[in-house]
Amino acid sequence: VPISEFHQIFRSKNSILIAFHQQMDTEVFSNVATASSNETVRDQLFELLMLRFDVLTRQKMAITKIIYNTISRNPIASFIGLKNSQASMGMTLESAGVSTEGLLGQLKVNGLLAVYLSTFCTWLKDDTPDLTRTMAELDKGLARAEEVLCSLPFKTFKNHNPKLN
Repeated sequence: VPISEFHQIFRSKNSILIAFHQQMDTEVFSNVATASSNETVRDQLFELLMLRFDVLTRQKMAITKIIYNTISRNPIASFIGLKNSQASMGMTLESAGVSTEGLLGQLKVNGLLAVYLSTFCTWLKDDTPDLTRTMAELDKGLARAEEVLCSLPFKTFKNHNPKLN
């Protein structure tokens, strides 16, 4: 692609990062039907996030370069990546039937974001063909998040999602 044409589409490196993230979201959420609503919320979140890691794995070399060469040196790119990931986690929760409305909803989004980012760090180093380490870290993170949410005094969460195990 000629640089002049490329520059008309992408005005900056950050706009490329945003488009790349949107492309990953599109691919993940176009396959959202694979997560069964008959499963628990935790199982659905596990499936949805593993679907995300499967999609990301196809671009792992590029993502690793982006992380180490761009995001680690550019606070604006880091912020953009964090905000995009936060929005993706909100869509992930909504896809699993979990409300992200209000203060409690934002707590859930940020909690899932923390689980995702922790698992993402494991995924970057996971060289197993079936992502065994990534799956184990994700399962452990979701279990911890579930414990924390269930320990909170919000009855609406407990009543809305009675089967979290």
